[in-house]
Amino acid sequence: GDGTSNVGLGILNSSKEFGKLDYKQVLREWTAAMPADWGFTPDNQVGEIRGAALPM
Repeated sequence: GDGTSNVGLGILNSSKEFGKLDYKQVLREWTAAMPADWGFTPDNQVGEIRGAALPM
């Protein structure tokens, strides 16, 4: 492949935080905390952060 990755996160609907978080911001903060050599930086992002809820 070309090294492109799809990154996502989820939260269980049984969590007390369910529906209260800005999930896009959580994703930004989570990827910012990843090791720099992984390359998950805004400069390397090839698309907008989108949401698609999956029942969990």
